[in-house]
Amino acid sequence: MKLTNQNIRRTLRIVLIVMMVVAVGDLIFSQLNGYLGELFRGYLFLVFPFLVFVSYAILGLPYFSFDAEAAVLHIKSHLVLSSVIGKEVYIIKDNIVSMQVDHSGIRKKLHIRYIKNGQECKETFSVSMLTSEQLKKLMQYANTIEKEVNKSEETTLFI
Repeated sequence: MKLTNQNIRRTLRIVLIVMMVVAVGDLIFSQLNGYLGELFRGYLFLVFPFLVFVSYAILGLPYFSFDAEAAVLHIKSHLVLSSVIGKEVYIIKDNIVSMQVDHSGIRKKLHIRYIKNGQECKETFSVSMLTSEQLKKLMQYANTIEKEVNKSEETTLFI
């Protein structure tokens, strides 16, 4: 099963670029003398970055990719404009201890606990930007994993 919300990447990039152009234009027009300079005061240069920060704080990292077709899960989550800020994880399916989709609050999250190098690790990914259909598929997969983990009393560790 593969899930990705790449379709939202293009839209968010365009929105961020338009906001940046308007903010820079507002800053340039605020430096002019006369009526045009008074009309634009440079406030948008401060407001737009704040809006972007707040939206990321509320919704989380917008790009999410989930690939469960192989024996190893590949999960990637990062910002739309670059993959520098974000995380990418490879998890062996047999090492998953639990996998849950959390709907509490505004931000929807995917919580995964797994064994890595003999230690239990926990990762959380924001899945707020997935469509409701994609979210249902992810929840079904998480329920399947939970049933498999609960069925087997002794999990084989592949380290």
